[in-house]
Amino acid sequence: MINSAKSLGGPWIIPAVLQIFAALMIKGVLPRRGIMLTLQAGLLVLLMADVLTSQASTTAARWMPLTALMWLATFLVAPVTLYESRRVFLLAFGQTAVLAFFYSQNAVIACLAWGASLLPLVAKSNNPEGAPAERVAELYLGFSTVALAAGFFLLQNHSSESGLTAALVCLAVAVITRQGVLPFHSWMPEIFRVGRFAPVLAVCAPQAGAFLFAERLAPLAPPWLLKWILGLCLAGAFLASLLSLTQQNARRSFGWFFASQSSLVLAALATGGSEAVAFWFASGLGLVGFGLCLWMAELRRGSLDLRGFHGGWDQTPLLAASFLIFGLACVGFPGTFGFAAEETLFEAIGQVHALTSLAFVGIAALNAVNVLRMYFHLFCGAKVRLPGMGLRLREKLALLLLAGVLLLGGFRPQWLVESSLSGFHLPSHTEKTLGMVEKILK
Repeated sequence: MINSAKSLGGPWIIPAVLQIFAALMIKGVLPRRGIMLTLQAGLLVLLMADVLTSQASTTAARWMPLTALMWLATFLVAPVTLYESRRVFLLAFGQTAVLAFFYSQNAVIACLAWGASLLPLVAKSNNPEGAPAERVAELYLGFSTVALAAGFFLLQNHSSESGLTAALVCLAVAVITRQGVLPFHSWMPEIFRVGRFAPVLAVCAPQAGAFLFAERLAPLAPPWLLKWILGLCLAGAFLASLLSLTQQNARRSFGWFFASQSSLVLAALATGGSEAVAFWFASGLGLVGFGLCLWMAELRRGSLDLRGFHGGWDQTPLLAASFLIFGLACVGFPGTFGFAAEETLFEAIGQVHALTSLAFVGIAALNAVNVLRMYFHLFCGAKVRLPGMGLRLREKLALLLLAGVLLLGGFRPQWLVESSLSGFHLPSHTEKTLGMVEKILK
């Protein structure tokens, strides 16, 4: 599960190159000194991670370039008028902190990087309505940082079985809080509703909680802890799916959709299947693309609601098609990488316990219904002619980059699936855990 960082070819190089490219794309916003500070801060964090840690997991090597691609796409879509030097610096630093967390095998560096990755939320929104939601999000995410630090401390200093159990429980609390899983889920929909899209995506999209679970918690967790995590995730995903279907605000509906998919990813990882990693990757890319399409529509139309049919497909066919592709990719539509990932995942779970697999399928179906509902309300209906609806070249590039990976994975899934599965191992207690969940579902 652990390979030499040198044998991986220095996995931080690809994110570093993407970061340089993103910084150059915003050269019209920042003065030259600001660009250099952004680059230096980001590359310094990555270089420190490379020097201070001699090993990086295979999962990190696979996930880091995709995370950097998400960040690059976010920068390409964001309007330059929304960025000030401080905000861009915090976004860049937060992103490199996420990458350092993925790469680090040192507990102290991991805790510092986990906390530093929350810095994009420090840049407050100009919307007074967003202040309470931002404070709640900071409280929840700060709590997850404290839980992570406590978990690592107890993990390294425990002298009894109860000490190890307490450490694993602390790590589990940090994971489910960062992932927005029941009962620590309420911060996610609200911050998506009122927060700035770029900082919120920068914090949520990398799904650092899922990585912490796969790399640090799952190999050590006893079956009873995995049972509770899986049960909370399935319950949270189902609840979030239902709430997403009832929302009239498009942003809040997406926030619940994100919480549902995030919980479903963690539930998949909790089953112990290596196929869950492919599902995690596909869902992450689809969620970022789906959110960016919603953001682009909002930048052109203003606040979006789901109470009528607003039209606009004829003016922005690429945006409408991308919105549908990314949304359906999250729920495993054929022709996308999400289909191959979900197919392998559901088949693997179904061979052990069919009812658990059925729960996954039902939640995915509810999310698919919500994707279609949002698409119909936002892009279908009477033809409406509005000025400034065309997409910029850099926005088209962002959509093509993300859609290209998802569609390539749909037509040639072997390469992406095999790449995702390599280096990630099944916990020995998978079947026992699923058996416990089967009893709960019955």
